Amino acid sequence: SGNSGSAYRQTDVDLQGASIGGYNVGWTAAGEWLKYSVNVATAGSYELGLRATAAAFTFAQLALVAMLPEASVLHEQEAGERLRALHARGGRIVMAMAAVLAAALVAAAPAVFPAWIGRPDPAAELALRGLALAAFAGVVGGLAGAIGRGVGRTRLEIEWSGLALALHAGLGVLLI
Repeated sequence: SGNSGSAYRQTDVDLQGASIGGYNVGWTAAGEWLKYSVNVATAGSYELGLRATAAAFTFAQLALVAMLPEASVLHEQEAGERLRALHARGGRIVMAMAAVLAAALVAAAPAVFPAWIGRPDPAAELALRGLALAAFAGVVGGLAGAIGRGVGRTRLEIEWSGLALALHAGLGVLLI
């Protein structure tokens, strides 16, 4: 209880000075939440900006965070077709990056373990390849979910998450 950051005001929100000026919530504990109220003088369109350091938990979400400002504008303009095109472009870029990373891990598996532990290990190579493919499946699922949410088609999120789960389970069984 109280402001553990001892900044700005003495309430039960842990505020601290931000490195770029102003203040931010320094930390939260399990079960804590924040409530915001906004009072505006006139109805209309307003821009809301947020700084978040832990908002993206997957590679796909992290890469798609860069689209948020433009996506917000397109949502406000109700430009659904342009929003879908934005998500499709972002999706292609993320998929290309993820495919390159997964392919590099799969291709490099035979060289990684002799360099790392001093001897080849076929079982470890197979595990690394499987984990790289599982990570790629996770990126596909996360990306599809983010795009599905972004264009208002949450059914896509469910379908792709189910497919990613099936791929993860299948690869897990193969690796055991």
